[in-house]
Amino acid sequence: MKKLHLLLLLALPLISSAQEEIKYGINAGPTFSAIRGDGYAKDFGYATGYLAGITMEKPLNQRFSLCAAINYENKRSTKKTSYNYTETIIGPDGTGIDQTVTGSSKITTSLDYISVPVTIKYYLDIYESYYVTGGGFIAYAFNDSYTIKGDKPMNTYIQDYKALDYGISLSFGTKFKLTRWQYLNIEVRDNFGVANITSIDSDKITTNSINLIANWQFTL
Repeated sequence: MKKLHLLLLLALPLISSAQEEIKYGINAGPTFSAIRGDGYAKDFGYATGYLAGITMEKPLNQRFSLCAAINYENKRSTKKTSYNYTETIIGPDGTGIDQTVTGSSKITTSLDYISVPVTIKYYLDIYESYYVTGGGFIAYAFNDSYTIKGDKPMNTYIQDYKALDYGISLSFGTKFKLTRWQYLNIEVRDNFGVANITSIDSDKITTNSINLIANWQFTL
């Protein structure tokens, strides 16, 4: 009988876990992203993009959950350049005059991804008010381009990056209970890319994006 009682006590966490319902959600928010790497990539800094998608959270026990999402994520990176050169203007009589031309432009690279992060969530307290997550992500780029905007009209050019990206995903967040079946999560997440996304063999370019995410969760 004592052994039976012991088995029941050990099984209680598993039973309670099985009774907890899966939480589904919709998340969205800004991203602050950049590309890191060799050559010209070193000149590019962080720029603002955006993220939106759907989420799922499956409780494993009182503190741990398995989380996954399918997101559309726009990752951007930018740099500013300036120029100063002298050109000769020739008049109709053949005489010329030197003129100094100055200006600036802004180059923004844009990568559109379908991203799938899979993480383990750990609640820091029994009330599930604060949590951290850790795991990884895999992403597929379906569009990439860069835009030059400055004193001249804006022009967009096609880039040549690899489609596959993957890396490490870490976050910290807080959870608010709205109703019995609805929750709001506010989360800061860092997706640290480790894949080399450039198609140039001699270079290496990786991504990094920091997400500020608002996630509305509910149970069905």
